[in-house]
Amino acid sequence: FSPNAFIYGYGYLPGIVPEHGIRLTALVQKHLNSKSTFMENTVKCLPRGFTKVPEQSSAFTDANVQAKFTLDYGMSVLPVDWTFLCPLVYIRNFVLTPHADYSIFKSGEGNLKLCSIGADFSAALGNFLWLPFDSEFGISFSYNCGPSFKDLENKTVVNRYFVGLIFNVSLQ
Repeated sequence: FSPNAFIYGYGYLPGIVPEHGIRLTALVQKHLNSKSTFMENTVKCLPRGFTKVPEQSSAFTDANVQAKFTLDYGMSVLPVDWTFLCPLVYIRNFVLTPHADYSIFKSGEGNLKLCSIGADFSAALGNFLWLPFDSEFGISFSYNCGPSFKDLENKTVVNRYFVGLIFNVSLQ
């Protein structure tokens, strides 16, 4: 594993209405040893939706300084309280979370700048399969873009659109 120094910060702001909220995050990291063969933290700095990009691509492993900035706007869209599936599943509400990510990869050859915009739509569950833990399942969509998208597309296989599944369980 490569030695890294990093700074991560996040914050929350109120949304337009009390049920909404804004989450802002920033991650900046510097690889301290440029001879490392495996940069495991590169994937943490990729914008959401860039899942098909190989981690070993020189476009990322040569970048010794990386940064990622995100903005999420979470909002409850359907407070349903559906209990007809209990005790198997209790659906509290549905949540829509538009998001935007912007990443910079700085190397000796220049900067690689990528971004993605999209949204997550999920069902917030009060229990799942009789387990009394908050969980959610849904779908995520991202549109991949950025000033360096065309350059990256010429070097490796990268998708413009991403659709994926969401499944989270909170054990708290």
